[in-house]
Amino acid sequence: MKKWFFTCAMVAAALSVVDGQGPPQQPGPENKALEHFVGTWKMEGTMKPSPMGPGGSFTGTETCRMFDGGFHVVCDSEGSGAMGPMKGHMILAYDPTAKVYRYFAINNMAAPEMGPR
Repeated sequence: MKKWFFTCAMVAAALSVVDGQGPPQQPGPENKALEHFVGTWKMEGTMKPSPMGPGGSFTGTETCRMFDGGFHVVCDSEGSGAMGPMKGHMILAYDPTAKVYRYFAINNMAAPEMGPR
């Protein structure tokens, strides 16, 4: 019963949002600028020792694509370094209210990253 109620509430909320907006929004120039990050990127370098972990060389690959609708970029990465294998997921977006670009990233380490700070 709770699941049914939750589903109905979510559908009602979605319909109320769609109903009051008129035609769907289109990506603006700020969203289009994110297309510069689309592609597959190879990474390699050397990290200095820090409180974040030991230093050493690293390699990796990051693949970024425009998310459906053309407003945001989604990136998946994997690689290896002194701390072992790494996998990550990142979202790049333009925040029109604050007029800044933002990102949110997670990986197989403990802390997520958000920006700008």
